[in-house]
Amino acid sequence: MTKSYYQLWYRLDNNDRYLIWYDVQEADKELDGIVLDAEGRIPVFTSPEALSDYAQARSLVIEDDDEPLLHDLDVVAHWLETEEWETETLAEINCEEFLAAWNLFADVSRSIKGSFDGDHDHTGDIYGKLFWGNNLPSLTPEGECYIPDWSEQEQHIIRDVMSQGLQMFRDNTSQQ
Repeated sequence: MTKSYYQLWYRLDNNDRYLIWYDVQEADKELDGIVLDAEGRIPVFTSPEALSDYAQARSLVIEDDDEPLLHDLDVVAHWLETEEWETETLAEINCEEFLAAWNLFADVSRSIKGSFDGDHDHTGDIYGKLFWGNNLPSLTPEGECYIPDWSEQEQHIIRDVMSQGLQMFRDNTSQQ
């Protein structure tokens, strides 16, 4: 079992912050998660340097990859602030940002032993539409583009899932 640590860059409330995400390579299991502090909360940092200092003090080696991709949670937060009756606005779901947020919330939940998205039978198809809506070059035929068509019911489910995830994230972070 190999555990690798990475800095994860996110934006929330117009503030850029960083946290430590990890990936565990084990036979057939996905054990990604978020580093927690001694109180079981997610330490967040205002700069990569502050994150690096925290990691070094705890003997965590942060992989030196390229600049981390931004997880723009403000996109999700702003979408959640729209009125439910504004159907046209609700239909404007940024698959890339929503999938990144969904995956982050799932990793947070796994780390804190939470219950985010506990009903995969209910949400699996929606997650799949977000995934395919990313149009990853390795999976999307050249010249093709999938743009999901969201039903009102699916939009309400996304609203519930993202609201729960964002609240869980806010409730479990701790500024360092």
